[in-house]
Amino acid sequence: MKIKTDFVTNSSSTSYICVVPKSFSIREFLDLTTANRLDDGYGEEDLTDDIVEEIISEFESARNGGEFWGGDEYRKFNIISSLIQEKKFVIASVDGGPDDDKLIFLNSDKLKEILNKIDI
Repeated sequence: MKIKTDFVTNSSSTSYICVVPKSFSIREFLDLTTANRLDDGYGEEDLTDDIVEEIISEFESARNGGEFWGGDEYRKFNIISSLIQEKKFVIASVDGGPDDDKLIFLNSDKLKEILNKIDI
């Protein structure tokens, strides 16, 4: 198991620990123009306002206790993960395969530093 303290954008076997401030409104930061900028071309079709709304809905669902998996929705996942990276909301990431057991230990000083930066 590898524990990372930075962001890895191209690993399908990486899980991210993110903290998003309550004051963060994804609608303020994600529109069609921004989604196109963050998109790495994973989809064959052009992004639309409807797709951006789906991305916002997926983000809000995950933020409220759900989970957001790359899987079949990797394009949406990539856009959200790129935005999360830009906003520096990633605390840690863990590489592992589907059968790996994981224990994640966060350095409390590092956690405090990150939380202070994003004004939690």
